[in-house]
Amino acid sequence: MSYECIEVTKNNHVTSVLLNRPDAMNAITPEMHYELQSAFDDFASDSDQLVAVIRGAGERAFCAGSDLKNIAAGGFKAYPKSGYAGLIERFDLNKPLIAAVDGFALGGGFEVALACDIIIASNRSSFGLPEPLVGAVALGGRRPQVGSTDWSQTSHGNGTHCRQCFCRRRLPDGVCYSDSRAGCP
Repeated sequence: MSYECIEVTKNNHVTSVLLNRPDAMNAITPEMHYELQSAFDDFASDSDQLVAVIRGAGERAFCAGSDLKNIAAGGFKAYPKSGYAGLIERFDLNKPLIAAVDGFALGGGFEVALACDIIIASNRSSFGLPEPLVGAVALGGRRPQVGSTDWSQTSHGNGTHCRQCFCRRRLPDGVCYSDSRAGCP
């Protein structure tokens, strides 16, 4: 299948998904959400494909999140069934996803990386949730739930829980916060 904003290649048992809008820092358009949904649906159903790697085209960014210029021009439409980027609310995928991050992973781009099982980041990568700077909340396209007791944990389809860390400052290169899967509650 051919796509407009992403490129999907299969080599041996590895599916590569390239976010291919380098001039817009690989920002995700409404059409791109559905392209990614289709690509991940195909990956999930292909028994020959064992792992998927997601990366961004160009030198600047893995993904800068939603394309706000497109949305401001009236380009917003509902997310596909598996949520933002066809991935954030996908709980039926039993194959590993790897985010190969080189450059900025901001907003929804950071959330896409967090939805993967493994993040491999270059030394020049930078992660952040800038939504509060514009009065928004980073929820992966979801609305906040009234009565929610703990937003600090995310549950994935395999039952694994991982903590998220929110910082007000950028961590220096080589410094990160993580929980090993064995150490998570």
